Formats: sequence, C-alpha cells, structure tokens
Amino acid sequence: MDNLLTPKQAAIELFGDFGHGNRKKMYRWLQRDTLQPYAESTGQPILRDGRRYLIPRAIIRAAKGETE
Repeated sequence: MDNLLTPKQAAIELFGDFGHGNRKKMYRWLQRDTLQPYAESTGQPILRDGRRYLIPRAIIRAAKGETE
C-alpha cells in the first residue's frame, strides 16, 4: 500500500498541503484525466473504486519530474 497514494497524500507530495484549493485541484485533475499521460508513461493506472481514487507513487514522481 506504500506505493499507492490517496488524493490527499498525492496533493501533499505535489503541492505541499491539502488546503481547499489544492484539494479541489487534485480532484479536478483526477476527474479530467490530467494525470493520464503520466499513467501511460509509467505503465501504472490510476485506480478508481466508486468515489475513491488510488494513485501510484510513480505517477506523482513523474508529474514532479523526478526520475527513478
């Protein structure tokens, strides 16, 4: 489970906090598939179970520009 992040954990890694604006931005990105190119480049899908999202840490690292 360490490699899968909740939207809250992903927002904290990307933006530094999970305030109102960053919370809305993270869910907007998930709903509009903004992170999809990173999911395709890493080969790891963003998982969705009903209303819950699980984001692989590799996608967040790719979005931040970090290399493995």
